[in-house]
Amino acid sequence: MTTTVRQGATATLLNQIFEYPGGPPADLDDVTIAIASADGTTTVLGATSSGIVHPDTGVWTYDWDVPVDQTPGGYLVTWSGTSGGTPVVTTELVIVAAIPNYDAQLASARRYDRVPYQAADAQGRPIPGAHGTLWDGVLGGNGANQVINITTLDGTPIPGGVLVADARGYYPGFLDLNKTPNLYIIGSDTGVIEGVDPVLIEPSDTDDRVIAIEGYITGPGGMSDRLDVIESSRGQALGLATLGSDGRVLPSQLPAQIAGANGYAVTDYGALGDGVNDDSNAIQAVLDLVASTAPGGRVIVPPGTYLLEEELEIKSSVHLDLMPGATLKRGAASMQYMIKNFASDYAPTAYGGRSGIRISGGVWDAAGDVLTGSVTAIIFAHAKGIRVDGVTVRNVRDWHGVEINSSQDAIVRDCVFEGFNPVASNRQISEAVQIDLALNSGVLPGIGSGAYDSTPCDGVLVTGCTARAYGSLGSYGRLVGSHSYADTVFHKKIRVIGNHGQALNDYLVRAYNWLDVVVQGNTCVDSNGGVRFEVPSGATVGGESINVVGNTFRNMGVQNNGAAIVSGVISVLGLTTPSSVPAREATIAANIIKTWATAAAVEVVNTADAVIDGNTVKTGSATGCKAIDLVSSANAVVSDNKLDTAAYGIHVREANSVSGAGGVVQGNNLVSCSTTGAQIDSAATSLVANRFRNCGNVSKASAEINASQCLFNSNYVWKGNGGTGLIALVITASSTDAFAAANYFRGWGTTQVANVTDNGTTSTVSSTEKFIATA
Repeated sequence: MTTTVRQGATATLLNQIFEYPGGPPADLDDVTIAIASADGTTTVLGATSSGIVHPDTGVWTYDWDVPVDQTPGGYLVTWSGTSGGTPVVTTELVIVAAIPNYDAQLASARRYDRVPYQAADAQGRPIPGAHGTLWDGVLGGNGANQVINITTLDGTPIPGGVLVADARGYYPGFLDLNKTPNLYIIGSDTGVIEGVDPVLIEPSDTDDRVIAIEGYITGPGGMSDRLDVIESSRGQALGLATLGSDGRVLPSQLPAQIAGANGYAVTDYGALGDGVNDDSNAIQAVLDLVASTAPGGRVIVPPGTYLLEEELEIKSSVHLDLMPGATLKRGAASMQYMIKNFASDYAPTAYGGRSGIRISGGVWDAAGDVLTGSVTAIIFAHAKGIRVDGVTVRNVRDWHGVEINSSQDAIVRDCVFEGFNPVASNRQISEAVQIDLALNSGVLPGIGSGAYDSTPCDGVLVTGCTARAYGSLGSYGRLVGSHSYADTVFHKKIRVIGNHGQALNDYLVRAYNWLDVVVQGNTCVDSNGGVRFEVPSGATVGGESINVVGNTFRNMGVQNNGAAIVSGVISVLGLTTPSSVPAREATIAANIIKTWATAAAVEVVNTADAVIDGNTVKTGSATGCKAIDLVSSANAVVSDNKLDTAAYGIHVREANSVSGAGGVVQGNNLVSCSTTGAQIDSAATSLVANRFRNCGNVSKASAEINASQCLFNSNYVWKGNGGTGLIALVITASSTDAFAAANYFRGWGTTQVANVTDNGTTSTVSSTEKFIATA
């Protein structure tokens, strides 16, 4: 056994004894140690037991503090003892090496701090641990001489002159003791790579620089005097920084604004992006590094497929940015989430969790087409200031693309949600973007139990997003929505603007216990329903301020993946059973609904102060369908709508023992409503200045009033293609105090006054009604 130690250092000498080779350790008696020069001429330490440590059976150690002036060379260490009276002797050789003369080295050697040459394969991937050799000519092993008299930067000889690359394929710095005029490097032990020439490398210093370094080291106030001060400044502004194995300054040594200027590429920290190896630990390490050392920094995922077999956890003030061509793919069925901002031992409340987070770009493949296990790709809880933009989420199974839970000021922008696999019971209703509250572990699994405080969302914008089918998988149930609630707890200021849904199984938007809602400028095609605002069963207070404006719905009421056809394309539903809890202040305006197979195009139930204005509804196909169904809704205004081809144009009625308080139906254009244009079954309703054309049939009138205190005034009723038995207006016997005046009936003729029927004893049809015979 041979040990090497420098002058002035300490060598820990070891003696081990076994009963026989390969056998158990054995103890000795009277153990001593002696040290002498290898030639026997000088005794350094006479035989002694002082200072010997016996830590375990058969083991003895001794610390030799080598004097700084000890003569370099070999020294023989002799351990002696007895076993049962029999002498036992072991020896080892210690080489004392001279302390390197750094000043002399710097003066005589040429320094190469970092070699700008990377060992890489044909695909440009680095080769960790590759060997590199140095040559005095471009011919390398084909004719040049190998340079082998080199040391590390601290003066340690490098065996055979062979440099070994780091994990990124870069070679370490070195000193060339011969100061070779032109030094070439090549990644080969032989100096030859077919078709590749060695690369000329430049030294880091010049003679003048050597002189300056010598003065800096040995002069007054030089490096030795200031070393402690410099070391204490490590990582501080203008202080000393440490280089990593790749020759770069470590991010932890840089100010945050400098470290994060260009972001932190996960491939610089071990992520491979080959779609085979698990990259979750490498990516997690970068997320944690930025969160702890460079808040606000950007974590970059370059192009490639990164397999995740563990859930990622993102903390405050981190931007995770996937470049074009980058995909993160779920690799384990046990993963409930691909990324989250919480953990099972972390229990924030209100909006006090990890916040200020942005996730952008790339593809998140939840692999729900091939892996079992329900999964949500991206989830936030108890957060504030969340941004998800430009991401594509694919192949989710059962749960959601993005969930915003118990969070404030969140934006989901310009995202695509494609391919959804509903396997668990009733999951065809799942949302691409779910808005939820921290209700319990069934709603929000995987967070600390103290986080279940029923915090709702406040201020969520979903804009520019698309939900659709992908590959072998269909589309989601909903683009945006909720399906859990706590009484009197509302999600507030929810805006769903400028999105597109295709082949949805349920609704584009399902607002469940929401308050101050804007659904505007969206398009939805080939789907079941458009928008459903709902007061949950069991609630004691309903939501309010619902605005559904300027949306387009085409080919609605289509059944997908076995989902039931919904009742309305746009539905605002207060609660009628088991007790009456109305919704309040709903505006449904300027929407286009074309080709629909639901029971109603627009249904408003138990909603106070509703406004249904300026909508275009065409081509309903379900038996008995209603373009507008207004049920038990007090003080409603139905105005300036274009309603074409339905069974009923407008039906105002009461149901479930909930009474409405009348409303105004004004300025609507009703065409080809095959049963009746307007049927009024709710008291105190006014029909003013509406236009009816070709509405009604032989058993139903163009307009029908079946309630008291109703007004039919200044309406235009055109018989059009109606049959000879068609009636213009019916006011039934139960409709007391109803009144019709100043209406214009076209196509009946002056002698057909009987076609305006008044069966009520106190109702009046004015003698000023005008009939004309032209078609």
